[in-house]
Amino acid sequence: MREDGRLPFLDAPDDVARPPRLPAPAASAWPGPLDVDDGYAEVRGAEVSGPLGLSMVDELALLDSRLVGVSFVESDRLRLETSGCEFVDCDLSRVTVASADRSRFVGCKFAGTDFSDARMDDLAFERGLFRYTNLRLARLNRVAFSDCSFDDVDLYEARLADVSFAGTELRAVGLDKTRFERTDFRRATTLDPTSVAGLQGALISEAQVLELATVLALRAGVTIDRPE
Repeated sequence: MREDGRLPFLDAPDDVARPPRLPAPAASAWPGPLDVDDGYAEVRGAEVSGPLGLSMVDELALLDSRLVGVSFVESDRLRLETSGCEFVDCDLSRVTVASADRSRFVGCKFAGTDFSDARMDDLAFERGLFRYTNLRLARLNRVAFSDCSFDDVDLYEARLADVSFAGTELRAVGLDKTRFERTDFRRATTLDPTSVAGLQGALISEAQVLELATVLALRAGVTIDRPE
């Protein structure tokens, strides 16, 4: 029971979180190579596969483009902004993502990727691998995670609105002071936060309550007898 005396049950509709609004990038063949100006480069309206040549790039803007099999780990200091793009089988590990909107990521890797304090609007992540990913203070709006894997991901003080996690595994996910609005965990296959207090305001299923029962009991200060 909540502090206001109401039971925390809701007959919620199937779709609580509003879906992302995603355009189809009208990309043409990339002429290459990158034109780098004092560490800054931009790719606009291009279809790219293979290496981009990022060894001299500090800041990269990707606009209305489609990228397939691109590894962004060539630069260990890369700061990325993306809008209206599609990423397929790309490796964005250790990249700093300053902002991302109206983009789709399919089969991409985000190991050690830094989204901290990033603005993330209208994004779809499908079959993404998130490991040691930093989402502290990030603002997620209309973001859909489908069949993704989260392992040791930090969402400290992040703000999530209209976010869903269908078919997604969430293990050791830090949700301290995270704020939720129309955020739907019901279809997550695994929900293992580092603190259940961080789930305040989120929507979970009744089955997930049972899965979290031990953690919830410990949070309430209950001692559990487990007979041998």
